[in-house]
Amino acid sequence: MEFKNHHLRKAILSDVDDVTCAAKDGDSDWEYIDARIAELGTIGHGNVDIGKIQEHAILLLEKTKDMRVVTHLLRTLQHGKKPHDIALAFSLLADYIEKYWVSSAPPQKLKLRLFKQIIQRFLQAKPLFISESTVIEREIASLQLQRIYNYFTVNHLPIDDDFNQTIQGYALIATENITADTLPAIDQSIPDSNSILTEAQLSNVTSPVMPQVNINQHTDQDWKRTLIKVSEILFERSPGEPIAFQLRRHAIFSTLSEPINRNGITELPPQNADRVAEYKSLAKPTHEQWLKLENSLTVMPWWLEGHYISAQFATRLGFSATADAIKLSLQQFIVQLPAISALCFNDKSRLVTTEMEMWLRQNESEALNQTSDTDAELFECLKTQGYEEALRKLNTQPPGQEMRQQYHQQKLSAQLLSKAGFGVLAAQQAQSLLNGSKHLSIEQWEPSFFAALSALTASSR
Repeated sequence: MEFKNHHLRKAILSDVDDVTCAAKDGDSDWEYIDARIAELGTIGHGNVDIGKIQEHAILLLEKTKDMRVVTHLLRTLQHGKKPHDIALAFSLLADYIEKYWVSSAPPQKLKLRLFKQIIQRFLQAKPLFISESTVIEREIASLQLQRIYNYFTVNHLPIDDDFNQTIQGYALIATENITADTLPAIDQSIPDSNSILTEAQLSNVTSPVMPQVNINQHTDQDWKRTLIKVSEILFERSPGEPIAFQLRRHAIFSTLSEPINRNGITELPPQNADRVAEYKSLAKPTHEQWLKLENSLTVMPWWLEGHYISAQFATRLGFSATADAIKLSLQQFIVQLPAISALCFNDKSRLVTTEMEMWLRQNESEALNQTSDTDAELFECLKTQGYEEALRKLNTQPPGQEMRQQYHQQKLSAQLLSKAGFGVLAAQQAQSLLNGSKHLSIEQWEPSFFAALSALTASSR
């Protein structure tokens, strides 16, 4: 979730000739957004064009930093109560307060009144935010509120009950991402069971009830959020199970295209070196540390080395099938965008390191064939033991090293996922497989066939 380059953030932080200048009566942009915002509280709010209001607000912010304009802009984000928009609104408010609170119009007394209105709308959005937000969105909300609180404290501004409730409520949501109540019950007789989970412990895991998920596919961003949310739930229910990691990577990779570059150098920033070193130094990563790493991959989708580190975490914790699944997902992504192997971040460090290349090429010559007998066993398992056991069996199979095998495994995953009750997710995954396979060449589909023919040709000379 990158808000750093968001167009609304750029509009708020852009410079104006006179910061103290207020929005003028008679200004067409101001009159438009002021009138349309008033309609949001009426029976005709469904006809209000939120995007149009934002366009006029952006134009107005090029002339004034009046907090009334910012309040209206935030209202457009708060109105739908979507977690992504709420997190963005928190971020924009923190940016504005830190840069313009002292100098912008209107006078501070009125600004405090506007601030109270903004906070009250955040309180109204909290119930939906609790049920539908992702871990990253919760962390963003908490961090941005802390920025605002710090500013108010340092500048001796009043902090009322609504603000306190908002801070406490959203901070509590963030800290409840992973708690003893949400983690599966583990047999305490197993050494280090409080800090790490292994495959050997899965037989002692009691899965909590699957919470409701609001499946939203109106936009690519909404669909990605839905997939990430489901992956988080699966991670909490069964830490270390491959399907949660496969789903997250499908969500991340499906939205990426080859980055713009000049002579192989992109504008992408690398991950913080200290953070990378910290992750690599963890001999026994905890559940929380692993989830933190996974969330970092969502925020920085081009930090491909993070997938390598996550696979190492899986291996160290005994989840070999998950390590293989992570590796397979990354291999598939690189096959789709082969040019990225030669690209670099803006500091000239490679997206795909030499160490990663060696890891990705391990056992690549092995041909692992899926048979009809294996498929039949999975569907028989589905009928007799349930979908969870069938998914477990599928995820313990060795990952395919060729596109044919990989797509077949993913097709089976979609079929089983459909039986699990995630019909829309299964349909979307199937459509993604169709789209991805249509443009593959025969050599990409089964390279071992061509390698064998080439070897025969060479041996006959």
